Amino acid sequence: MNLNWLRCLIIAPIVAAICAPGAARAQGVAEVQVTPETLTLAVGAKQTLFVAAFDKQGNLLPTAQVDFVSSDSSVARVGADGTVVGLSAGLAKIEARAQGHRAAVAVSVTQSGGAAPPRDPAPTPSGPPPTGASALTLDPPGLVLLAGESAPLSATALRSDGTPAGAVTPAWRSLRPAVATISADGVVTGVAPGEAVIQASARGGLAATAPVTVTAGDVALEPDTVVGPPLVLDTIRAVVRSQGGRELRGGLAWSVADTLVARVGPTGIVQTLALGETDVIATGLGMERRTHLVVYRRPEIFHLVPRTSAGPVQVPVGGAVKILARAEAADSTAIPEARPRWELADTTLAAFDPASGMLTGRRPGTTSLTARLAGFDPAVWVVQVLSGDLTAVPSRLGLAAGTRATVQVRFADSAAAPTPVAGVSWASDRPDLIAVDPDGVATGMMPGRAALHARTPWGGAASLDAFVTGDMLLSSNRMRPGFGIYQTWSGAGDSLLRVLVDTATNILAAWSPDRTRIAFSSNRAGTFDLYLMDADGRNVRALTQGAGVDGQPAWTPDGARIIFAATQGGAGEIHSIAADGSDERQLTSGAGGNRDPAVSPDGRTIAFASARDGNFELYLMDADGANVRRLTTTPVREAAPRFFPNGDLAYLVDRAGRSGGSSILRRTSADPATVALVESPATIVSYALARDGSRLAYVAGRIAADSRSPSEFTLYLQPAVPGATPARMPLGAAEQPVSPAF
Repeated sequence: MNLNWLRCLIIAPIVAAICAPGAARAQGVAEVQVTPETLTLAVGAKQTLFVAAFDKQGNLLPTAQVDFVSSDSSVARVGADGTVVGLSAGLAKIEARAQGHRAAVAVSVTQSGGAAPPRDPAPTPSGPPPTGASALTLDPPGLVLLAGESAPLSATALRSDGTPAGAVTPAWRSLRPAVATISADGVVTGVAPGEAVIQASARGGLAATAPVTVTAGDVALEPDTVVGPPLVLDTIRAVVRSQGGRELRGGLAWSVADTLVARVGPTGIVQTLALGETDVIATGLGMERRTHLVVYRRPEIFHLVPRTSAGPVQVPVGGAVKILARAEAADSTAIPEARPRWELADTTLAAFDPASGMLTGRRPGTTSLTARLAGFDPAVWVVQVLSGDLTAVPSRLGLAAGTRATVQVRFADSAAAPTPVAGVSWASDRPDLIAVDPDGVATGMMPGRAALHARTPWGGAASLDAFVTGDMLLSSNRMRPGFGIYQTWSGAGDSLLRVLVDTATNILAAWSPDRTRIAFSSNRAGTFDLYLMDADGRNVRALTQGAGVDGQPAWTPDGARIIFAATQGGAGEIHSIAADGSDERQLTSGAGGNRDPAVSPDGRTIAFASARDGNFELYLMDADGANVRRLTTTPVREAAPRFFPNGDLAYLVDRAGRSGGSSILRRTSADPATVALVESPATIVSYALARDGSRLAYVAGRIAADSRSPSEFTLYLQPAVPGATPARMPLGAAEQPVSPAF
């Protein structure tokens, strides 16, 4: 390999571009410089010239096309890459030409051992080159300086394989000293804006160049303001913004306007001393820059809202929540000058504005927000950015008067389990009916309906309908001609409160498990069908339609389905239907009729009465109608099974035709033995068992034989234990209560 060509490749990219054959012709050449200015070669020796072309503004043109011409090609020949070869003893002139501009080098070629050539006026290298050195490289390969700024260059010799051969002490030269100068020990100093080339040469024909750009000053101090308590260290940096924020390491003198407030070291390290304000001043390179310094009272409290220990900060995509981190004195007064430094770990998930304290969600995920204040541990909030709509849980609330329940707001995110929302505040539009505290604890005050409204910390909202119900439902004919649905409430002046009273006969009402809906039977469309309404009697809608009689609704524990008795053509069957009126299924079939369904507390078993074997007895079946099995075998009529919470069964025994009257018995789930809860000499036409199994309500009396004599019914309440004394409910003398339900 030609070592001069290798040398051309190793030196600065500017020269390499000039040396490359076939380089594109540059435009706007105003000056050509060539080094060395004189050259001495022995016959057969060669050396590469170094050429730099500049435009009118002094900018280096690295792609300028340069041609070389020898005045006497018999003495010295020059190649297209500027390599000069000594051919015979004598003198010749080599010219470098670019766009009409030229520069010349005097070449003296001597025979080996001939007379010494004239001395080169350029600086003379000192010391022998390292053994095996074939090229020279500079570090750094180029410099960008401000006018007045200095930086060192160093030279290293390279072997032919590119490995370092050792340090050298070259002779230094600036090709444009009006732009940049260089000292004998390699320190470059910017003089004026422009571009220059620094040349290094060493013995053995080693040479290299480095481009130097000198720019106008665009220096700033960072930060522009320092705020802190006394006896804290901080660092101020001088940076050149137009050069990517390059930090200035020298050339500046640092001082403080008020040395009682702070002091500064020679590298910009500041120590605060006492309360007050002052300026930190950096001078040099023909400029002066200042950073304002504020020393405030030392904080004693780092006040955080919300507390980092309160759990994740939740914010929906597109929503915002306020985060507060404030420095306070011992008396809790704010120190506004002490501003925390904020760090958001993932700005693709959320954005944070320190001025307003607003954290805004961008896309779902989990990140962290950190506030730092000198003298305190960092405050770190876990941030959950959640998608999906807000929903109130439960979606509807039912309470008995005097009871309580807690409501929440959750993110209904289809991609994950619903996540509770923190920091929600609640309010009721009818606090006289349902009171709710800010934490979502709702208390039923008196029967009625209210809307509970939730507000999230970022302004999101969710609402739910809440109902307060009485102690018990029943139907009565007090508003003749039909039967209406009422509820009782021990705190009301009147013993019955209207729920649904109109011209239809509305009977067999049953609250849903959450007490927000009522299923009932009504003839409002001509025949008795099953209907559903809100717990306050609004939004009545039909669940079944047909020519038969549908009634005796019993809810499944999850409130999803209603089990009921359907009679068509005289035969009764047990049916199941979804609470929205869809998916009706027939669960039983057979002669004799099936009625009085009840659902077990776990929802897996249905008890019912059936005369399929001749006499009305009790049966059990699975929730889907499978696995029917007989429970009782007696000569009396048994009906109306009701489950206790533990799985025991209450049921009605009608002894008409024998000793007369009726009984309500309790049968344990594990033992067929029974105990009597109620012994009534009159016929019990209907009864109800409280959900907790503590009370019984039953209607006993005489059923009229025909329409000319009215039926006589009385409503009783008693504890669900043997031997309890029933209490008569005070109703109107001619009033006929039926179908109680808890």
